[in-house]
Amino acid sequence: MQTHDTFTTHLGTDFKFRFVQSDSAVEIFIEEQPSYAGRSDDQHTTHRLETDQGTKICWTGQITTLADAKKVCAAWCFYTERYVLTGQKFPTH
Repeated sequence: MQTHDTFTTHLGTDFKFRFVQSDSAVEIFIEEQPSYAGRSDDQHTTHRLETDQGTKICWTGQITTLADAKKVCAAWCFYTERYVLTGQKFPTH
């Protein structure tokens, strides 16, 4: 199953995603996002993974529900926007 959604941060930045749900997991593909405005956009720093099906959010652990996938999107958008604005990297867990 595939669905699409847009997430808008509290600062008004729009991100668009495609969710692909299988029996065991939900993958989150990034359809549109703002540029990194000159900051490094390597996959490790930005928590993205290039696949044959598109660029997806790279997240530790399996995402099993659409509700959890949307929570991951919200966090990824927040950290991405913060990184673009300040250079502060994603937290390590």
